Amino acid sequence: MLRPQQLEWHLKLRALSSGLVQDEYRPATKAGGRTRSVRADPGARSRFLRMNQDKPTIAHIVTTRASAATMFHLKLAGLSRRGYRQWVVAANDGYPMTPPAGVTLVDVPIPRPISPGRDLSALCQLVRFLRRHRPDIVHTRTSKAGFLGRLAGRLAGVPVVIHTVHGLPYYDGQRRVAYHGYKRLEQLAGRWADYVLSQNQYDYRRLFQEHVVPRSRVGYEGNGVDLAALRPYRDPAVRMRMRDKLGMSPEQVLCVMLCRFERVKRVDRLLEAVARTRAPNLRFLISGGGREFPLLEATAARLGILDKVTFSEWRRDTLDIIAASDVNCLTSEKEGLPRSLMEALAIGRAIVATDVPGTNEVVSDQETGLLVPPDDIAGLAAALDGLAADPSLRRQMGEAGIERAERLFDEEDVEDRLELVYAQLLQGIRPSLEPPA
Repeated sequence: MLRPQQLEWHLKLRALSSGLVQDEYRPATKAGGRTRSVRADPGARSRFLRMNQDKPTIAHIVTTRASAATMFHLKLAGLSRRGYRQWVVAANDGYPMTPPAGVTLVDVPIPRPISPGRDLSALCQLVRFLRRHRPDIVHTRTSKAGFLGRLAGRLAGVPVVIHTVHGLPYYDGQRRVAYHGYKRLEQLAGRWADYVLSQNQYDYRRLFQEHVVPRSRVGYEGNGVDLAALRPYRDPAVRMRMRDKLGMSPEQVLCVMLCRFERVKRVDRLLEAVARTRAPNLRFLISGGGREFPLLEATAARLGILDKVTFSEWRRDTLDIIAASDVNCLTSEKEGLPRSLMEALAIGRAIVATDVPGTNEVVSDQETGLLVPPDDIAGLAAALDGLAADPSLRRQMGEAGIERAERLFDEEDVEDRLELVYAQLLQGIRPSLEPPA
């Protein structure tokens, strides 16, 4: 049965596709009694209605395949099941991504760091690809691909260009020059997008409050997980089978951190906290990939914690790893809406994480986990020791996490929002998509 919000989106989509929505769309009345009306382009509307027999084509542009696989693989699969033909345009970084049916991988080497020559080459390749394949929508994600992809979409004449913010590239604690530089670049790129979506409510508000993008072109996407696929991992038998595979004894407390190994994830914070923990039964598995891998191994060796910490490259069995865990960790400087923590909630695991935007919308402090100020290494170590010593609290937080995930983080809700945004923008209608109350 459809929930009320799903039913509302379903009815809106049916109205759009059947022509019941007229040339002028009036969103719900806002605070102060004002409404915002957007005049649709009749040509865009008729084009969408002609296309309705065959769903729009979408070119997703993201920096690397690892980002695509970890950030929005579920969305690709969900949109594919709903009939969309899609491309994922990204640098082939060696990540073993298996695209869903109906999704084609395209290799364009988009560099992560700013590199004028390589950036210009990537931009030219993106424009050539878009002009050759003529997608109906360009949807960009990640900061560098978002900048180049939005510009390429405009230069190639793609009808609709959308960007999703997975954590703004400028954030508190960043060097002043970097902060203001990245903010200016985001303001510039914002002009090239028809609509900018945010995964979390904090960045949603910042986008228009700080005049990065006009409020009328900002919407809330959110993030979610496949709850039906995650429920079997709550089975204690699954947990014990994976713990046996990892060689974990019943009395050991396994803490897991799943992330890319790069500066913004601040894995070094966790390593420093591990060196300060006192619980003898704590063990840590840190899984991911990236250019900081050798540095992190060297840091663990310097801190003398290699007997407690195991590193691994990207793994396909991440859900098994979460099921085997007792605590999940994330020590980032910023996040969009971290999927690994939503999965941990849905499987029923307690969380220890830094209290930063995005993460603090997933974790309810003292209820589903413990949030610690970003630079409080001693506090992080104390939180880990506290949960290691209290299995009853871990179990209580895990149960609360399941309830929170089931209520707030259903991936199907996100796919419904995206379909509505795609349909309205192709008609020239500006969506009004705000965070849930």
